[in-house]
Formats: sequence, C-alpha cells, structure tokens
Amino acid sequence: MTSSDDPRLGVFRDVRDADLRGRTNVFMGESELVLRRLLREPQRLHSLLLSPNKLERLRPALEAADLSCPVYVAPLE
Repeated sequence: MTSSDDPRLGVFRDVRDADLRGRTNVFMGESELVLRRLLREPQRLHSLLLSPNKLERLRPALEAADLSCPVYVAPLE
C-alpha cells in the first residue's frame, strides 16, 4: 500500500469499537498473538493489514496458513 486513501483499506480506516458492535462475526484483531491464533483458522479471515516488520515476523505462519484472503502491507506512518 502506498496511500492511506486506497479504497481497499476502507474497512480498516477510522474504525471505532462502536462500529463493530452488533455485527455478526466481525471484529478487528491487532496483537501478534491474536493474529497467530487467527491464522490457525484462515477461512475466518476477511483480510489482513500488516506493517512490513509484522509481515516478516509472521511470514512462516502466513505461508503455513494457505490464505485465500488479501494481505495488505503498509508502513506504520
């Protein structure tokens, strides 16, 4: 990702807890521990947004998960 305005990032942008309440099976996980647990059941994932550093740390788990969802990588800035 090169722009925070990219429409593919809309689902990640400006999300508040209240935005997710009441939505069936929709939540946002941020910690590496949560992501590693989710990667054990990759069919539940909608998409991932990772920093370059997080991508490198999770690369073996991502490859083992055989993902069918998009993985977006963007710098923290």
